[in-house]
Amino acid sequence: MSWAAVRWTGVAAFAAILLALLGLLAWSPGADRPHDAPVAVVAPGLVSDMLVSAYGRDEDHVRPVSYDDEAQARRALADGDVVAVVLVDLGRSTDEVLVDRSRDRDLVAGVVARIEVLEHARGRKTSVVDATAEGREGKAEQVDDAALVACVGGFFVGLTHVVGAWARGRPIPTAPRLAVAMTGGSLLVGALVAVVPPLGVGAPWWLELSAAALAALASSALAVVLSRASRELGVAVASGIQLVSAAPLLRHVDQLMLPEPWLTAFPFTIIGAGRELLASVESGIAVRPVLVLGTWLLAAPFGGSFASNRTRLWHD
Repeated sequence: MSWAAVRWTGVAAFAAILLALLGLLAWSPGADRPHDAPVAVVAPGLVSDMLVSAYGRDEDHVRPVSYDDEAQARRALADGDVVAVVLVDLGRSTDEVLVDRSRDRDLVAGVVARIEVLEHARGRKTSVVDATAEGREGKAEQVDDAALVACVGGFFVGLTHVVGAWARGRPIPTAPRLAVAMTGGSLLVGALVAVVPPLGVGAPWWLELSAAALAALASSALAVVLSRASRELGVAVASGIQLVSAAPLLRHVDQLMLPEPWLTAFPFTIIGAGRELLASVESGIAVRPVLVLGTWLLAAPFGGSFASNRTRLWHD
């Protein structure tokens, strides 16, 4: 079998996988339902342990976390560490459920629905209270838009250098020159995210710029490495990866609402890590997305070197 046949067979299989992932995102039985969503339970001593145990049987949907202090639970809600807070008052038959509507609305609705089922099974009622801080409404959508601009903008920064070199009939610039150019372009993308008000995520501008620029740089590196591997075909593959991984952001689907294998894999994609990083900058930089994006960047030089040495294998 020729390398051309191997190449196009691989491309067809890759395209089928991407389409299957999109299908799972839209029509999987686990789509549009919360998965392991953290819920704070505030109740006295043994009652708290009993409730956590009862909620734990529904761990496919919600994951109970016991809090002794209401103020601490409210802070966890404001920081995004939990999706809802259940305040148990043994003197009443109704428990308050605090929600932060800056989170994805489908996630909040799904978690509240599960809490109501669990509470009603214990003979108790629920009263939903909006605990959203002023000015935070719609933050989830803003984070999604900021991550999309950062990652798509960075992707086009990389493509600009690659396609520009092809148009001039020259090889893609060497790694040091390309790294400087991509870093400069990514910083411009990060600055765009930081200064455009609809993309703001409530953090200091320099933190927003840094987070967005890191995501943009990783996206740029992906475009360049795959383009060096197989020119137009590499561009198509890189574009497919970015388009499919952007689907949850385009639909504004919270990570906790994603079905498998999205739920496990998405945080380790460039766009997933970019979203998580931008969502965290207001309350403190999350470690995992920084490590994920850093790993993508560290893998780029090795991938580029391998691509340069093996490109001949993709030709007849």
